[in-house]
Amino acid sequence: MCSWYPEDLKRMMEMHDFLGTGYSGPYVEGYPYNELLFDIWDQPWDPDLADMVEAVFVQKRGTQGSKEYARLVHHKLLQRIGARASPPLVEYDPSADRNPFSLLEYRCEAVGDVCEWSDTATTRSGRGVS
Repeated sequence: MCSWYPEDLKRMMEMHDFLGTGYSGPYVEGYPYNELLFDIWDQPWDPDLADMVEAVFVQKRGTQGSKEYARLVHHKLLQRIGARASPPLVEYDPSADRNPFSLLEYRCEAVGDVCEWSDTATTRSGRGVS
């Protein structure tokens, strides 16, 4: 892990393009992964969070544990912003020629954090998540 100042974001992205990811993360071995985390210490995002997040995603090749964690993060996000379904939880398949995003559906009990996956996942037709 390394940190960069906000004004160095462009340089960090250029370095990433040059060096590659180099980190496989909590996913299947051999499939590179990387992410950016933004510190919100001096800029609270809560008032705009619902407009800022387009989707919560997990890679199709991810472990079951990473998918469960994505579901928990999505559920907590919806609770925090007071929403029921949007932004969506999606599975990303980087090898897909078309429609790389599939909607992941789950149900939760009315109270608490007990959730279970729905039987099917539907794919958004003809486009990525918007």
